[in-house]
Amino acid sequence: MSLIEKMRNSTESTSTRFLIILVGVIFAFAGGRSARGQGCAGGMAATVNGETIALADFEQEVRRDYQRAGSGLADDKKAEIAGLTLDRMVQKAVVMQEAKRLGLAVSSDEIAREIKKEELFQKDGKFDEKAYLDGLDKIGLSRADFEKDTHDRLLILKMQDLVARGAVVTNTEVRR
Repeated sequence: MSLIEKMRNSTESTSTRFLIILVGVIFAFAGGRSARGQGCAGGMAATVNGETIALADFEQEVRRDYQRAGSGLADDKKAEIAGLTLDRMVQKAVVMQEAKRLGLAVSSDEIAREIKKEELFQKDGKFDEKAYLDGLDKIGLSRADFEKDTHDRLLILKMQDLVARGAVVTNTEVRR
């Protein structure tokens, strides 16, 4: 049985539903690429399964991505970065929605442990509150935003782990 046939026969599995939803959303937004740079009415950059990606959030992410890319970007490179940023935000929204639907969660203890592991926030090998706040200031994020980003990253990792555990590929399929 081919991989496609297995997918058709197992559309009730969580990993298959997730992949189908993800592919559908990516195709839906690929067609709208030309409208991205011109802004959307109502202050939204996109809508994913009824959930809005705010235009202000999108613009903030684009600015961060421009800063990471460096100065002197050509207009076509800026448009490419903006498109990739929106694609990333849409993919994140889909994964977060599916994680919520499945009841996956990240505790405040998990978030704290993850933050305390970050070398930027350590002094003499131990977590330092002042280094944490100074580090956040350097990267231009508030504590709440950074902790939400950490929460989202951990939730996405849990979702990826769940999908990976549910994905089975036979040796025959690997050889093909």
